[in-house]
Amino acid sequence: MSEVGQMKPDRMFWFALNWSRIVKKDIHPDYVKAVVTCACGQTFETMATKGEVHTDICSVCHPFYTGKQRLVDTAGRVERFRRKYDQNPG
Repeated sequence: MSEVGQMKPDRMFWFALNWSRIVKKDIHPDYVKAVVTCACGQTFETMATKGEVHTDICSVCHPFYTGKQRLVDTAGRVERFRRKYDQNPG
């Protein structure tokens, strides 16, 4: 009935009710609402340990979802690679 990594509903209910008795006090960071901002300008709200999160790629601009290829250049590495291997044999 249940797959690996999933709890049965009655077990989840027990876990939710007893969470405060299970976890240790004063060692976990605060879990707050966070605004995630992508490099493309898309924003969405989620929960995290920081109030603000910045990312380079999200589901709006990721090539898997858009079907478009996008090169992510980190400190000129793509350009350096092209210069290195774009030599004519001769």
